[in-house]
Amino acid sequence: MASIKFLERLLIEAADEALLELFNGSIMKTVYGHMEESYSLRREDMGERLGEFVKKWRELFGAGHETLEKTIARKLYAKAGWEFCEAPNLTLINYVEGAKKNLVGEGADQQIRIQVQNV
Repeated sequence: MASIKFLERLLIEAADEALLELFNGSIMKTVYGHMEESYSLRREDMGERLGEFVKKWRELFGAGHETLEKTIARKLYAKAGWEFCEAPNLTLINYVEGAKKNLVGEGADQQIRIQVQNV
């Protein structure tokens, strides 16, 4: 069974990929640098402090935060091998909570097969 810590690692990877897809590498570094310098939110702590990250992304990106959140959620679910069903009122936090429930409730017929390099 995959662990919550492993899911948090996938979340960071998904966020990196989403920022790269929507912006570029220098913007990604700038966003993470700003989050750490201004709010003491380190990229590595995203899983444990997701609510704070989401709040600051909403302030930083305005209405564009929704696209960022959905892209992160879509990539997270893809990395975990789950089907992503987009719903208009769900936030990244809702999707991550759902992912954690999937981890806790996974059964033999619902095994998560995650392949990530350097695990």
